[in-house]
Amino acid sequence: MARLPLDAGLGGILVDDMGLGKTVQTLAAVLRARGNVTLTTTVVVVYPASVVGNWVEEAARFAPGESVVAVE
Repeated sequence: MARLPLDAGLGGILVDDMGLGKTVQTLAAVLRARGNVTLTTTVVVVYPASVVGNWVEEAARFAPGESVVAVE
């Protein structure tokens, strides 16, 4: 199994709007890292403006304990 970037102590996530489930996968990776206490800092996700609304909705649905700030 490949190591997640978060496991290595650094990471970057580039998201597109292809609808392949990357939003939920990214949220799951962040929650996993937070649950393992390996991630204690802010996470920045870069994505196209076309998916801002979707990201906010999906985060509220799948990661309700996380604070999400959308900056366009």
